Amino acid sequence: MEICLGKCLELEGRPYLYGWHELDAVKIKNLYGPDYDRFLELKRQQDPNNIIQSLW
Repeated sequence: MEICLGKCLELEGRPYLYGWHELDAVKIKNLYGPDYDRFLELKRQQDPNNIIQSLW
């Protein structure tokens, strides 16, 4: 699965992330670009106590 995920990201694809996946910070940034920073900002604003825990 890790090889397939790596190849998908290498080809700038968008993997289906339901189930097993392991994305480090670099892979997440490459996958979501500036949208990732926006997601983190919204998460900080809307869930400051981290009640809804995400993988990131």
